[in-house]
Amino acid sequence: MKIDCRLKVEKIIGINDTRHYINEPYLDVVNKCLVATDGHKLVCLPVTVRPEDTSGAVPIEAFKDARRRNMTDAEIVCNGDVTLSHPDGEE
Repeated sequence: MKIDCRLKVEKIIGINDTRHYINEPYLDVVNKCLVATDGHKLVCLPVTVRPEDTSGAVPIEAFKDARRRNMTDAEIVCNGDVTLSHPDGEE
């Protein structure tokens, strides 16, 4: 999936341990969007999906890592094992 790193997805996720299913954004490859909620607000961000991407939860650490690397667009491979791919081919 490719997403603009300026979009701070972690600002909308929940932090409630009893509702763990809202603590990470969900990648929907069919609708090509990333969905996140904190139980009160819902955001659906358009993303570019790769053929190898699969639907599922995306750890918020992947987005924070992309921002730490000062990447404009993050390439996050979501195929059961989430990895961050640098545009120059670095990981």
